[in-house]
Amino acid sequence: MPSKPKRRRCALALGLGLVACREPASSEGACLSPGRSFEERTMIPLFDLAPEAPPWASDLTWYCEEPPPAALLHGTYRSELIWVDGEECDPCDLERIASFAITQVCRGEGPPTMRLLCGPIPLSLQSWQRKGCAYAVATMNNCIVD
Repeated sequence: MPSKPKRRRCALALGLGLVACREPASSEGACLSPGRSFEERTMIPLFDLAPEAPPWASDLTWYCEEPPPAALLHGTYRSELIWVDGEECDPCDLERIASFAITQVCRGEGPPTMRLLCGPIPLSLQSWQRKGCAYAVATMNNCIVD
């Protein structure tokens, strides 16, 4: 628990708009950007953006609030939702999310590299459904991509 003088300095710094206080270690890592609700997902037509896309390419389903990076728009990637079991959604626990993503998406050989996109994706769950959160990942040839 922070000392009172440290808390006062933090409150003063925040009041002045300064970034002088460090958050607890659990939130120091990078976090995923927010996701839209499942119903608000958009389809990005890749053939309009990447005329040289392979013939098996399909539209990219986009679940994130931020626009997709250009690296995902050349027709070889697709986005998928993965499910992470648990009572709480922590978009900063990238290691846990990635471990669930590997088991759900990667069916290729060799060590996969990762591209976690955003989440959690707000879903309407029934009371009888298992607790957890959905996250969007980018995949290529059945393996998660970097």
